[in-house]
Amino acid sequence: MSIVSSRMICELCGISRSQKERINFWICCFPPRKKDRRRSRYMESENYVFHMAICENDSAIQGGLSSCVTSFSTELGLTVNIQQYTRMPLNPQAFIARCSYMNLIIMSAEFDKKGISLCEELLNQNSTLPVILVSKEKGISELNIPFIGILKIPVIPERFRLLFHRAVGQLLCKKQIRNRRLNLIIDNKRVAFEYQSVISCKKMGEKVEIKCVQGSYLITSTLKMLKEKLPDYFIQINQGTIVNAKAIQSFKQETKTVTMKNKEEHNVTKGNREILKQFL
Repeated sequence: MSIVSSRMICELCGISRSQKERINFWICCFPPRKKDRRRSRYMESENYVFHMAICENDSAIQGGLSSCVTSFSTELGLTVNIQQYTRMPLNPQAFIARCSYMNLIIMSAEFDKKGISLCEELLNQNSTLPVILVSKEKGISELNIPFIGILKIPVIPERFRLLFHRAVGQLLCKKQIRNRRLNLIIDNKRVAFEYQSVISCKKMGEKVEIKCVQGSYLITSTLKMLKEKLPDYFIQINQGTIVNAKAIQSFKQETKTVTMKNKEEHNVTKGNREILKQFL
């Protein structure tokens, strides 16, 4: 059960300073509902981690949002990894690259004075990225941006819960759940691979070499097309290689290379190192 301080509640609910001074207690934030306690079988079987980022300049509001998310994820039996940002990191490109691989972004319209433009940039990189926009302004709903929804301050808990559940539902609907298989045509035959057995995919001219536990296979495809069929834990570490993050044995900082479970090594380009770090 998540606990949130009176200060966070006051910030989220728009309570005045005089009222705030009279509130000196801690309350339980949105306890799990009995009907929602049953863990999703998809999450149970995969031990799935829901990666998300909260980008909010106001630390009190951010803390309240984080507590709500923790409570909502408990309702769904979901393990959640929350990255919190109160200001733009020194490397904006690495920040955008990392966020584009998240399962959910909660972005304040006032974040770093350009929250909306950041959302547009993220959605340009990943058009299916679930984004919840947090705003104090009234006219924000007129924006023509495909958000999961807009969350107004003061926050209405049921509205926030609805948007969070919608984001999780969108994730489950993607063809990126690990209990599915990778179906490929090899030598005019349909072959199915368990995602866990795939170690890496490497561009070889006009074809792609797929290395699995069972062996190596050459298919006619592009890395881009193949990446769309793979779960989120398959990451592109350079222009011609996609690896299974769960099959990485080690990362050598000196040579900037990853060693896979089958002992093969791959270079990691600078722009992809930040993305790789969140999986190690």
